[in-house]
Formats: sequence, structure tokens, C-alpha cells
Amino acid sequence: YNEPYQFGGPATPPGAGWWRERLQANALADGDLSKFRAFVSFDRLVRRLDTELRGRSVGAPTSGPVNRILSSRFVLGSGGLNFRDSGEQLRGRLQPYSLYIPKAKPKGGRYQLTLLLHSLTGNYNQMSGSNNQRQFGDRKRPSLVITPEGRGPDGFYRDLAGADTYEVWADVAARYPLEPRRTTIAGYSMGGFGTYRLASQFPDLFARAQPTVGTTDFPRAKLASVRWVPFRMWNATKDELVGPGSYRPVADELQRLGYRYELDEFTGLSHIALAGNDEYGPAARFLDAAQVVRNPPRVTFVRETAMDFPSRGTTADHAYWISRIRLLKGATTGSIDVRSRGFGRGDPAAVESTGSGRLVGGPSPLAFTYRKTRWGPTPGLSVRDRLDVSATNVRSITVDAERARVSCGADVRVTSKDPVEVRLRNCPGPGR
Repeated sequence: YNEPYQFGGPATPPGAGWWRERLQANALADGDLSKFRAFVSFDRLVRRLDTELRGRSVGAPTSGPVNRILSSRFVLGSGGLNFRDSGEQLRGRLQPYSLYIPKAKPKGGRYQLTLLLHSLTGNYNQMSGSNNQRQFGDRKRPSLVITPEGRGPDGFYRDLAGADTYEVWADVAARYPLEPRRTTIAGYSMGGFGTYRLASQFPDLFARAQPTVGTTDFPRAKLASVRWVPFRMWNATKDELVGPGSYRPVADELQRLGYRYELDEFTGLSHIALAGNDEYGPAARFLDAAQVVRNPPRVTFVRETAMDFPSRGTTADHAYWISRIRLLKGATTGSIDVRSRGFGRGDPAAVESTGSGRLVGGPSPLAFTYRKTRWGPTPGLSVRDRLDVSATNVRSITVDAERARVSCGADVRVTSKDPVEVRLRNCPGPGR
């Protein structure tokens, strides 16, 4: 009941470990397990009754950091670590994850959800006990915070490591009431890479994204998919692993696209300095109370088949009210941009600004410079039953007409060097 967490910098308890098994490991080494003995009443378990052990309840914690184990539908072998296969070290059915339960209960009874992804060589307990986890959870509007194991320390949230994230999400959703429109994603280092990856694969799942000392590991053109997901990026100018030459082009691309973002560059810091500082108040406020855009007036999506994993159920061939995006034969990348005139809304102007600030609350204030783009007022357009489609390397798409606010007899105007089949389904009104 008192296995220490790893996190804490100088305050880390002696002998702590991310797997939270150090005291047990020491007892095994000493050959005396008596202090871990427990008497279990199976009669009370069957009747689902709580019980007391040494004056403590053995029921599940109701707040704070907890560890859980789910039963995965993917089984590749025995459950132990296997360092021969990168990204798939934990191969068995039982997969651990960390969950932070905020102290306050949400108004309306449904929690926000924050995905907080761990870094390279870390595991699901990397953020347990940290302000990164606590401040993201104990926000003005309380949020559950989940950190999946990702099947090991180096999966980069691809393939099975990516599927593990969604299995953890489903496991939490089965046990806690969630508000799906209030889901955000963040991560440190490799978790920052994962933040870009998952937000660009499935942008209609996330309201906002906050990568720390991360960047992309895919072509930057894929960033076009995050039109409706604002990013706040924290990076360090002296980062020896993810330097300015890696993360600044990402900000440049978001700026070129006219998307909402903020890049905070912390002056003179190394890769792990922000983790040691452990202050995330501004990032938590950025994520708080943001809502997923479900039916936007314009959908931009880049399909990258190298990011699809059909056997894991994570094929990214849809976004918002567009689905079944099929590429031309032989193409591995394709893009689609569709504006519905049924909303009567145009593109807001991008307003750029720069400045400086200090992150306070940690051991010492940390200076940073920032550049960001926000959106001005949204201009109105005349409402029409029309879709304007621009496509590259795409042979067909399906549009949910009702969500796109058009009829199945809409005027469809396509710009593409190749023929594109546009199917409309779920037609509003009579004759659906």
C-alpha cells in the first residue's frame, strides 16, 4: 500500500521505481515476503462488499493517481518484456495504465478526459504524482487523466502502441462517465510525438493538443488535418534531442496554413528541464473547457496510408463528416479539402503575434518567447446547397449530407486533376 512513485526530482523517495514494485523486489531479494501478506475474504468479494485491512479500505481509490490493468484483445505472446521487438515489449493480454481521478466531481456528472502520453524509455507511471498529471486533472473543470503504457517504452504510439491508447480510453469510458466533446491530448518528448500523430490521424476526437519537447515524425503536410485542433507547443532552445531545427518548421507550417497555434520556446533549457521544473499551470488552462468541433464548415484531411493499421482498427480514412476516403491506385498519400456552403461561414483571418513571458510556479521562473496565431471574427457567406471539393490523389469520398448541411442533390464542384467520386449519404428531410 505504500509503493513509492518515481516522480519528484530531488524529492523522489529512495528506491522508487516507475513500475511501483521496488519494495516488493527488495523483499524478494531478502527472502522475506511476510510484510506483504494479506488475508482475503472471498465470501465478501463474491458479495461485492468492501472490507478493511490493517485499518485501511481495500476498495479502489476514489481520487488521485491509481494504476489499472485492462484485458486487451491483442495477444502476441507471453506478458513479459521482450526487447527484441521495438514497440511491442509487453505482448500479453493484460496491459497496465495510469489514471488520475481529480478530487472535485464535475458539474453535470461527466468528466473531461486528457490523454497524457509518456516519453521514450518511460512507462505509464512516468507522470504519476507529478504536477503535470495533477494540474491537468484538477482543472477548473475536472478531467480524468490517462497515461497508457503503449506496449512498452519506445512504441511512439504507432501500430499496437497506438491501439493501446484507444483500449485504455475505452476501458476508462466503461467505468467513468465522460463528456466526449471535452477530450484533449498532451505528452512529453515521445509523448509529444504521439500528440502530433494521434491528433492528425483522428482530429475529430480532440479539442486541443499540448506537446512538450516533441515534434512530428511524419511529413509536415499531414498537419493540414488539424485545422480545428489548436496546439500549444512547449519546446526548449538548447534541447539536445528535439532542437529548434526540428520543432520550428512545425510551427512554420501551422502558421503558413493559418491555423491556431502557440509556440513557447524556453530559453537555454535542455530536453528534460521542463519535466524537472514540473509546472504546467498555463498548459492546463489552455486545455481546460475546450470542446471538440464535430461539424465544421470546412474539412481538410491528409490520408497517409503508412499511418494506417487495419489489423488494429486504427485506419485513419475519415474525419468529421467525410468518410471512406479512398486513394488512387498506387498512391500512399492523398489530400481532401471540402467546404460546405450550407453553414454560411467563411474562413476567419489569422492574426499573428509575438512576445515573451515567464513560467512561474516551479523551483525558479523560466523565461520563454512565444509566437502564435489566433483567429479573428468568422466572416459570413451566403447559404447555398453546395460543396466545394479540392482533392489530390483521391478517387472517392463519402459525405454525411445532414452533418454537412446540404442535400443529396447538392451542387458539387470538384477541383482535381483526376476524377473524384463524391457519394452523399444520410440525406436530410423527406426521402432520406
